[in-house]
Amino acid sequence: ISAQHVDLPLFLCTFISGVIDSSVYNAWTVFVAMQTGNTIFLSLGASNQPVTKPYGWLKSLIAISCFMFGAVLTYRISTLHNPPTTTKGIRRGKYSASSRGTLFTSFILQAAAVFLAAGPVQGGAIPGSKPHAPKKANGEVDFWELLPLVFLAMQFGAQIATSRLLGIGEIPTTVLTSVYTDLVTDPLVLKGSNVKRNRRFGSILFMLLGGICGGWISKSSAGLAGSLFVGGAIKVGVVVCWLLFPAEEVK
Repeated sequence: ISAQHVDLPLFLCTFISGVIDSSVYNAWTVFVAMQTGNTIFLSLGASNQPVTKPYGWLKSLIAISCFMFGAVLTYRISTLHNPPTTTKGIRRGKYSASSRGTLFTSFILQAAAVFLAAGPVQGGAIPGSKPHAPKKANGEVDFWELLPLVFLAMQFGAQIATSRLLGIGEIPTTVLTSVYTDLVTDPLVLKGSNVKRNRRFGSILFMLLGGICGGWISKSSAGLAGSLFVGGAIKVGVVVCWLLFPAEEVK
């Protein structure tokens, strides 16, 4: 596909991360997209904290592991048919990761993973995932929460791997720490025409808006399932975007 405006679908992916991560954290106190927070939660488990969530570290470990698995699997499959390199290590042609078929397959599977996670939540098989649901007693563990975490974390790993493969480092889609740093340290941040600055600002804005929307949706009668279905529907929209993107011009 053409690299022009490829940042637009990635902005939608960032919005999805905000919607789902805010709702999942509100329900299960774990992240599925932002793994920095999960690393801190995992480290707290070494000292058996927090005492009210004795197995919180396990949810974080599952999320981190599945996120990494989704990322590496996406990278390996997306680069499976890369054009060969020359004797000097220079690659002939574009990465296969930017092909329409690769992007379509990757994102349709990501959307399916979100809907698979939303199913048991909507059906009530995962307790505590609906608004105003009775809270679990301190120390009570619900291991069923691990099931949707697997699907959600894997597809977010695939999502960020795709943004890296497309070469859009300013829109990582799942995390903002480096984006904030790069934005304020950019010597050309006040320049009128600055694509990288605009992308970084867009990443922050779309993540913020997604988080706000996720909070309100999870607070409504739709609950966590509503946020997941919204995220999955937008991801289907991203699939359509890849199908409609113009092909790269052959010079």
